[in-house]
Amino acid sequence: MERGVDTEDQDPTPETICEVERMVTMTRKAANGLPIFGSMVREAISNVNERARLLVDWPRFVMQTNVVMRTRTDVVNDLAQKILDAESNGGSLGAEVDLEIRLGYAPTPEGYAPVARAAFLDIYSQFTGHVMNIPLAVNPASDTGDPADLASVQFRARFDPADGKALAEFYLPQPETIRLTAVDVTGREVATIAQGDFSAGWHQASWDLRDRTEQRVASGVYFVKLQAGRETPARKLVVIR
Repeated sequence: MERGVDTEDQDPTPETICEVERMVTMTRKAANGLPIFGSMVREAISNVNERARLLVDWPRFVMQTNVVMRTRTDVVNDLAQKILDAESNGGSLGAEVDLEIRLGYAPTPEGYAPVARAAFLDIYSQFTGHVMNIPLAVNPASDTGDPADLASVQFRARFDPADGKALAEFYLPQPETIRLTAVDVTGREVATIAQGDFSAGWHQASWDLRDRTEQRVASGVYFVKLQAGRETPARKLVVIR
């Protein structure tokens, strides 16, 4: 295709309209602002600033349910091992690498899960490198997770100011007798949230923020403690009235 271009003191000359090898990439983001990896729009622009091609890869974003955050130690060890593999002679790069890490979401067979995307670039060549996802969470109910991540008790707690309650969620790898309590900063037990025999899997329990005398506890810092077998994890809870 040709287009005439007028200039001063010369006859119009035809100019070929061609596609410029420049891609404009727009990455979709979740509500919290983190990118959704593998979901993008790419637009090719011609040399006269006209749209030449449009490629849309915009799958429906469905976040996994019942995901459990991995421990920081597991994530760091996973990432460190991948860096060592990339820099070692037996690795895929075999040279010193630059590393860039971005947090976002990556697709799994069941939906999207939070990941740290690590991009390895060989410092001696701008064309050599690879990208890998280090999962930040696993789904204990899924067979796609690492069995090592599912072998221990998982526990989290949060305060919901809208409901005026605290919610505790815990995962048991096997049936267990548990005791879930709330204590203040001095270590004094304030309330028993739940206790008894629980099956393997996910469970929830809520605390109405009342002490043993049914009085509302004051604003401040508390700890929710879970006793399950030999494990006794605790989570900090900030109560704001």
